[in-house]
Amino acid sequence: MNDTQMFEWGGATITVHPSTIRDEINKETIAWKLSDAGINANDNPLLFMRFLNCVTQSVIAGDIGYVPPAATDSPDDLRASFEAWSNLPGDLYRDWRDAIQAVNADPVAPELTPEVDAEALKKDPTS
Repeated sequence: MNDTQMFEWGGATITVHPSTIRDEINKETIAWKLSDAGINANDNPLLFMRFLNCVTQSVIAGDIGYVPPAATDSPDDLRASFEAWSNLPGDLYRDWRDAIQAVNADPVAPELTPEVDAEALKKDPTS
């Protein structure tokens, strides 16, 4: 699990943390309620997942013109939050996306993984 990421935007600080079990359950709850409010995840799955990741894995200190929802919000309030988040500035999104990707990245980078010689393993599995 990677450390938290912080970035500044418009005088506010956004802290993004690695996903927890609570975050995952909140994502499922929000997704279910958004479905009830007529937002279909299949219409734009990337937008849908980015929204869920950003609002469940972030703490905003300051004003960015948006207040993240809570999983306890009504389906209609969650729909309004989804629509408002979808219309935030693109540069804010890019910073947020990068922070989410950094904390959710696989801790074992492929370039650090040793190469395996499959043919050598067939001959001597202990090598």
